[in-house]
Amino acid sequence: MTKQLNSLEILKRLIAIPSFVGDNNNERKLAEWIYIAIKNSGLAVKKQYIDKQRFNILAGNLTNPKILVAGHMDTVIPPEGWKTNPFVPVQESGLVYGSGASDMKAGLSVMISTLVNSKPDNALFLFYCDEEYDFLGMKYFIGEFKNKFNPSLILSMDGENLQVGNACRGLIEITLIVRGKSGHSGNPDSGINAIAKSITAFAQLESWLKSYKTPELGQSTMNIAYVNGGSLVSRKNKFPLLSREGNVIPDYCEIVLEIRPSNQKLDLEIILRQVKKMLNQQQLKLEKATIRHGLKSWITPKNKLNRILKLLPNKSLADPMKAGYLDIQLLCEQFIKATALSFGPSEPGAAHTANEFVKITNIRKSENFLIRILNDKILFT
Repeated sequence: MTKQLNSLEILKRLIAIPSFVGDNNNERKLAEWIYIAIKNSGLAVKKQYIDKQRFNILAGNLTNPKILVAGHMDTVIPPEGWKTNPFVPVQESGLVYGSGASDMKAGLSVMISTLVNSKPDNALFLFYCDEEYDFLGMKYFIGEFKNKFNPSLILSMDGENLQVGNACRGLIEITLIVRGKSGHSGNPDSGINAIAKSITAFAQLESWLKSYKTPELGQSTMNIAYVNGGSLVSRKNKFPLLSREGNVIPDYCEIVLEIRPSNQKLDLEIILRQVKKMLNQQQLKLEKATIRHGLKSWITPKNKLNRILKLLPNKSLADPMKAGYLDIQLLCEQFIKATALSFGPSEPGAAHTANEFVKITNIRKSENFLIRILNDKILFT
């Protein structure tokens, strides 16, 4: 008889394995632990490599699943300010503290315990890499499996506060190189200030973005995340050497721009066209645009969630205007007939913080909800 795995003990084991990406670390050791735990239970399980070291894990029904349950294995690097070792789990006053406790190792522990102990035959469980960075794990999964099955339900366990999430804004990130004209600051008309005029152009862009809105997600928003500018002297190994002299009008400006589109009509192509237009109005030239993300928004209509809301311990929807991007959106683009939602035990405001924690009661309630979803016959008739 297979030994039952306890979600709380699983969480502590997961916290003790660092799974941030950087400083010669990644999710591999955590993935190996999960893979072995599932394999020892006798369930079907496979690795999907995204490079020589890192891999996704697929377990359960690998051929014709009705439900796809997904959770990411990576975390961010622990920030400064921890009162304890972030990789030594601490249980105190009904809480568990540790790196990734809330985002999203508590959700992973619920997935593992439910999969191993209940052994559902209608679900594929996906444990994937790189959600906190470039979504490589999800992209690899979609690339291989997008035409191999059609789930009726997609459930991301990356939700929080025992609430169902049914929408998120998109994520578009662009690094822009903007050029003006150098000149002497004593004669302002002799040059075109790439920094000052870029700020004007992007203030106009921010106002324009607000017209792209939806009732569910509100207005599209913009964040200027990084600015570096000056008078370009030379380039060394593709890096600019910039003058910081006060008497020279800067002709070079590098900007990292992040946009959160709420309206699905707003895409990368439209944004780039508008950026060029507004820079041209300021007599600036867009020299280069490097795209990191070009991801749209996601909305599951509330009327598709009536049955699921009846199974909830907390019968309310999460506020999508307070949430970040969820890569469940990538799944929705491929499995267009599926009902998609997020749910989980994560603590609001705890993700990516020092002394990150999760409530033990939320872990138990999330586990019960997942079991009810897997066993509900009405959802899949």
